[in-house]
Amino acid sequence: MILVYIICKNIKEGGKIGLGLLKKKLIACYNLWLVDSGYWWQGKIAKGKEAVLLLKTTDNNYPAIEKWVKKWHSYQVPCIFSLKPGKIEKQYQNWLKKEIQ
Repeated sequence: MILVYIICKNIKEGGKIGLGLLKKKLIACYNLWLVDSGYWWQGKIAKGKEAVLLLKTTDNNYPAIEKWVKKWHSYQVPCIFSLKPGKIEKQYQNWLKKEIQ
């Protein structure tokens, strides 16, 4: 299992991306929440509200997820990366694998 972390323009965009990936069976589930963000963009500090989209999936699905997110994401340079949990509860991991097969 991996977690894929994505920053989206807003909840609407994050929900559209998450639901699309869920329907394609590339992820087992997603979480979405609002955040306050601060970052460098084009030589200036920018601040604003964004949404974090957290996906649960397998390593094998990452390339297809990245490609799909880039197609539907509004940012020129979207933040997309994966994290590998150290420990995963066995029943949850079995459920996840079953849902995305």
